[in-house]
Amino acid sequence: MKKNYFMVCERCGRRLERLKEGSAQGLRCADCGWSVVTTHISGIKVDETKYEVSCGGDYKNEAHIRAVSEVTGYNF
Repeated sequence: MKKNYFMVCERCGRRLERLKEGSAQGLRCADCGWSVVTTHISGIKVDETKYEVSCGGDYKNEAHIRAVSEVTGYNF
């Protein structure tokens, strides 16, 4: 024989209903409105596209050289 277990509202003692909307999920009491919610994100979405970034500047200008050096991590 299978038993049904359910959670009860800590405010009014009535049965709680499951709530799931987008990435939010939790429990809600339909009688008094008490609820507890959290977020659930099923997985990290990764952008695996390879990008090429270029910049232009005056190679004689020290400020431009420093900016490119700082962004690229290269010591010029």
